[in-house]
Amino acid sequence: MGLFINHALWNRDCDRVYFFACAGWSRKNEVKVNIPFSVHADGTGLVLHKKHIGGHPEWAEGRLLIGRLGGRQVVYDVNTQ
Repeated sequence: MGLFINHALWNRDCDRVYFFACAGWSRKNEVKVNIPFSVHADGTGLVLHKKHIGGHPEWAEGRLLIGRLGGRQVVYDVNTQ
C-alpha cells in the first residue's frame, strides 16, 4: 500500500498547508485512505482533521477553507474544526 500526499494547498498567508494523506489507491481491492491534515509552515502544529472537506478545497483567508461537506458548500475553520 503506497502512501502519498494529495491536494497540498498553502494558505494565502503562506504560513499553513492543508493536505490529504492517502494510501490504497493503486489496487482495486485495497482499502482507500484519504485523511485531511494541516500544518504550520515551520512543521509545527500538525493537526489531523476529523471532517473531510472535499470538492477540491481552497483557502479563503487565514485559517478558513472553502469546500464541500456532504452535499453543501462550507467554510471550515482549521483551528476549531
